[in-house]
Amino acid sequence: MAKIMMIGNGLGTLSGAVQLILYACYFKSTPKDDDDSDADVVKPSEVQLSKSNGGNARPSV
Repeated sequence: MAKIMMIGNGLGTLSGAVQLILYACYFKSTPKDDDDSDADVVKPSEVQLSKSNGGNARPSV
């Protein structure tokens, strides 16, 4: 029974190591969008709640 558990643990360790290696190889390949071209997008900190709906406040822009 212990050998069966060792096989499962070994396969899990191997797949975890493969995931870490793949992550290390590809984590810098994703382009980052650092420019402020999304000026019309409302950020969560800019949303105001309206109390004019009888207590049912909904976000308004």
